[in-house]
Amino acid sequence: MSDTGNRCAYFETETQLTREHVVPNFLYKTNPLAKFGYNLRADKFMTWEAQVKDVCANCNNHYLSKVDSYAKGFF
Repeated sequence: MSDTGNRCAYFETETQLTREHVVPNFLYKTNPLAKFGYNLRADKFMTWEAQVKDVCANCNNHYLSKVDSYAKGFF
């Protein structure tokens, strides 16, 4: 058990967590003027690369990377 006290959102293992884009990064790069979400609290559209820190490096770099690659090819 790690001393971070953080659990991966997918496997619930306690580990060091990494940042993951909410919307795949390639969409921001492909469409720099696009607005991919709305922040109710701020009452405005998000123009930044929203990220969460809730997955381990293995999930981020292995599983989610495959999903992003598939989506990019589909896009």
